[in-house]
Amino acid sequence: MQFLTVFATLAAFATAATAIDNYRGEATIYKSGPNACNVAPGARFIALPSPIFDESLCGTTVAVQNLQYHFGGQLVVGDRCDTCVGNAVQISENAFGSFLDDNDKELGVTAFEAAYAVGLFGRK
Repeated sequence: MQFLTVFATLAAFATAATAIDNYRGEATIYKSGPNACNVAPGARFIALPSPIFDESLCGTTVAVQNLQYHFGGQLVVGDRCDTCVGNAVQISENAFGSFLDDNDKELGVTAFEAAYAVGLFGRK
């Protein structure tokens, strides 16, 4: 009986430790500059909106998907986006194009509807 209680308790902690938060919002291009997580210039990262961002998320991996084309990828949390409204995010310039098709790149598209998951790959 004690084994089952211990197992159930451990399972509850494991579930809490791997909580995944899913969001949808507009993704726009992040212009390089100083960032809250001190990520290196040229890094492929995402800036999360202020209500979601926490310094403990710095460097963790976030799964991102363009909802129109279903192009997806992984980015590290690199900054807080104080100007993002709702669940909108910003994606570093060098990563943004990987979420667009060739036509959108040629047209110079600067935003897309995104889904993203925080905690999918664990948290610090």
